[in-house]
Amino acid sequence: MQFQESMSAADDREPKPLVSRVASDDNEGRASVGKPLVSVGMGTYRVSSPEKWEWFCKALGSLLAQTYENIEITISDNNSDAATFSKIRERVEGLPNVTMIQHCRTLHPAMHGQYLLQLARGKYFMLVADHDMHDPRFVEKLVDFMEREPGVALAYPRTRLIGPDDTEIKVFDDPLDTRGLSACQRYSKTMWTLLTCNQMYGLFRSEDLLKTDCTRLFVRGCDHVLLAELALQGAITQLDEILFFRRQNRTESAAEWEERNRDGLLRKEDGFLKSISICHMVWSHMVSVEMADLSPEEKKTLLPDIVKCFASKFGGQMCREINEFTETSKRLQDGNTRLSPTQRVKFAEANAIVDLFRGVFQ
Repeated sequence: MQFQESMSAADDREPKPLVSRVASDDNEGRASVGKPLVSVGMGTYRVSSPEKWEWFCKALGSLLAQTYENIEITISDNNSDAATFSKIRERVEGLPNVTMIQHCRTLHPAMHGQYLLQLARGKYFMLVADHDMHDPRFVEKLVDFMEREPGVALAYPRTRLIGPDDTEIKVFDDPLDTRGLSACQRYSKTMWTLLTCNQMYGLFRSEDLLKTDCTRLFVRGCDHVLLAELALQGAITQLDEILFFRRQNRTESAAEWEERNRDGLLRKEDGFLKSISICHMVWSHMVSVEMADLSPEEKKTLLPDIVKCFASKFGGQMCREINEFTETSKRLQDGNTRLSPTQRVKFAEANAIVDLFRGVFQ
């Protein structure tokens, strides 16, 4: 087991990726077998309570039990309390293919995932939660499939939703296969199909994932935006076998879910964007298409398709966001409210997004 500290307690800068790492002898030996390395990144936070600790141990245990051999596991503790870190470190002590990282500053959830990706050395990458579980054949099955399908950027299995006590709640019906389609067609099919985004917990081809733009992480539905953008790099395909067990680790009302998804993935300084979170997500999709290596004709096809897709899914909510932002804008102007320079920039950005959609929904 290796231990690394991402930054000193006195350093208040964003932690930088640890690109200089020494592989354990065990991992070097496994690489000589000829099987591609799979990098697994697990973010964790405050798992010291009895229930969460049990979930963490089961999640880690399912990774250690993988039948595929050439795996490196990085566990990144997102500035938990000392008790949490001590328990995790004790649990992974002596595991040759596990690296433990402790952050001295809490990272934004999306940045935490990006941090883990930047640490990855493998041909393939998995992002895992500290409470979900994997079938022992998960990595072996997906690597075997992707080695035979070089055009696939992401492969994922069927997902079973489980409760706190591991009991089955349901099996998700979320098939997606974009093989044989153009980049434009892949983007459209992925965007229209995505719902719960279980695809995020599949196996990524690292070089394709690294081509996506991390600057659009600070947006509600960032997983949706990322997966659609990944579809421009290669195909996304589901294996028709249940190999992933996603834990329902929260009980929350619809209003609580809405607040968590709106507020949890935007920064404090993005207050105006939080008020138009769905419009902001749709705009992020449009930016990714505008920046993509697509022909003008393809972009001309995709951009109205994006608006059509999300109008069909969230049209009512987008309309409410536009109306409420318009009222807020009027109050700010009528009251001669003074905004800070940062607030003025964010307000101008939000206002531009609202203007873009106002004609569609009003």
